[in-house]
Amino acid sequence: MIEPKRELMGAGVMFSAIFLAGSVAGGILAWAFARARQFSSDDSSAESTEGSATRGGWKWRPVTYAKPRRNPGALLPAPIVEPPKPRAELPPLDLLAATPAPTPPDSGPLDVIGYRLTGALRSLKFDGLLVGRTTGPAVTRFEVDPAPGLKLRDLAHIGNDLAGAMKVSSVRIVAPIPGKGTVGVEVPNPIAEPVAFKAMAELAAFESAAHTMPLLLGRDLSGRPIIADLAKMPHLLIAGAADSGKSMCLNTFVASLVYRHSPATLRFLMVEHGESGLSQWNGLPHMRHPVVHDTARAVSLIEWAALEMEERARALVTAGARNVRDFNERVPHKALPYIVLAIDEIADLMLSDEGVEGPLAMLAQRGRSAGIHVILTTERPNANVVTSLLKGNFPSRIALRLTSALDSRRLLDGIGAESLIGQGDMLFVAPGKSDPARIQGTFLSDDERARLIGWFSDPRRGAANGWLETAANSEADVVEQLRAREVQPASR
Repeated sequence: MIEPKRELMGAGVMFSAIFLAGSVAGGILAWAFARARQFSSDDSSAESTEGSATRGGWKWRPVTYAKPRRNPGALLPAPIVEPPKPRAELPPLDLLAATPAPTPPDSGPLDVIGYRLTGALRSLKFDGLLVGRTTGPAVTRFEVDPAPGLKLRDLAHIGNDLAGAMKVSSVRIVAPIPGKGTVGVEVPNPIAEPVAFKAMAELAAFESAAHTMPLLLGRDLSGRPIIADLAKMPHLLIAGAADSGKSMCLNTFVASLVYRHSPATLRFLMVEHGESGLSQWNGLPHMRHPVVHDTARAVSLIEWAALEMEERARALVTAGARNVRDFNERVPHKALPYIVLAIDEIADLMLSDEGVEGPLAMLAQRGRSAGIHVILTTERPNANVVTSLLKGNFPSRIALRLTSALDSRRLLDGIGAESLIGQGDMLFVAPGKSDPARIQGTFLSDDERARLIGWFSDPRRGAANGWLETAANSEADVVEQLRAREVQPASR
């Protein structure tokens, strides 16, 4: 029993000796390494001045190893640099008239109007305190705090009497101002300031990617520019009496769209029964078909748009896309342009052909995802034209000056449009909003429109951008294409 213990003691002594020898060797190596680093640092400084140094009778020169040059990108694939995507040439802003410098409103005449307003209210037994005003391009809103005990609904119906007492053309009363307990009395300015198209087109918001199909509406009562997106509306119903600015409004919207879209991304279908001047846009390469004037061809255009919507819907389902924008990103080689169907004076079509309302309602219900948008205008927003089916599918509406409060109520579900002053003065109901915003519309002169059309109709520019080739070869006539597809039901 003693011999195994001796063997264990011998093994322990041996391991201790090995451990001690390793520690001593490690210390010697550490001392040698430290001395070598010291000599290396000393000699490197001496070598920089003399080229070498001598220690203990022999020449010391530290050994250096060349470090391999690191190339972090050597093991990585070369980055793929995509060439810039070609952008179709769009018209410059130099085609538009120079924008006049904005002039601040003269407070003197507005003070006089405010004094007349308070006196007219007292003469009509409506006492109130004038607490503020907001001045726009053509209209000033005076904010009146009514005396205790006055009913706001009574103030809403004294607009005509108030206009007569103040000796102005019209007065619109907003009772109450949304979000406030005060009453707004909107009075025309002594001098109206036009809203130039170029001033609106120069805004950064117009070029913003947030607006797919921007429409330059104009400026509100505070002078703030208002730009709406037709792609989000997604359709628009415009009503206005003669000489109210309805034609200017429609032509301004067309110009807004062609300033942002080339013929490759936007196509127009236009129907004109009034005198809005849409025929002048025939020089645009954006036109999918020349402007139509007769009822039969107008119905064919609407039916073709409905069939095109059905075909696009099937293409979206096949590609697994939600809308045209998503489809164009997934299938860029088969990109679909947006289509805008603009019909001036829809009343003539509705009264002459009862079958028009169905395709229009279908386009309004399902055209948004297919990239087809509709703009309708009318001078007679009666019950036979602005039907409940049509009105329910056009949440975005613009009312210019109308002839009666009944027309205003039918279009906007409230009065006020009969008190507008004309010349582009409008009430705009945005999608999802119930209170209309008063806006002074954008002005585009005939010369500016002619220069814009001339820029696009230049044959050399059209050949360079492929506009002429697209219109001539790859697109069939709308009416002929409709006749070829008449054997297929629209709902297939």
